[in-house]
Amino acid sequence: RTLTPREITGVLAHELGHIRNNDIWVMGLADLMSRLTNMLSLFGQWLLVMNLLSMPATGVQVSWWAILLLILGPQLATLAQLGLSRTREYDADLNAALLTGDPQGLASALVKIERRQGRLLDLLLPGWGLPEPSWLRTHPPTGERVRRLLALAPREGAWLPGSRAGWPPAVPELVSLPARRPRYHVSGLWY
Repeated sequence: RTLTPREITGVLAHELGHIRNNDIWVMGLADLMSRLTNMLSLFGQWLLVMNLLSMPATGVQVSWWAILLLILGPQLATLAQLGLSRTREYDADLNAALLTGDPQGLASALVKIERRQGRLLDLLLPGWGLPEPSWLRTHPPTGERVRRLLALAPREGAWLPGSRAGWPPAVPELVSLPARRPRYHVSGLWY
């Protein structure tokens, strides 16, 4: 309700970008691979536990690297899936900008959605709004998405397909996104 028609156009174009890129299929395949990794890891751990007592008697040696891979494999698959999801969001943003010829419309919508969502969740869940580590997010940080979209904005005299004359060339409120402190900080890797 709070988005303008220009912003709604950008959001719908973003969602069409997901459809065009076949993201449902790609993310479904990534989810299948992650689940398969989890199942095989659990099966390997179960076999390892079942054979622990007989290993010393038979003299069988187990590689610690294999055990570490069995334990960490599902977490690594999940992190890869999250990274793929963030990449697909950037691709959908780019497709929306190319489809509408107005990257500022989507950028403005992203900022409005983030601000509105943050206010509501701050009321319901105090402390929720603190950012989580960037590699644990399904979507890239809004500020980075807005920065990339604004870099695509047409310059004076430039033309993009679908651009509409008379719309403002820049959205000034996008530059000042509220900065939030990270929940955790480990030498810049967490956000």
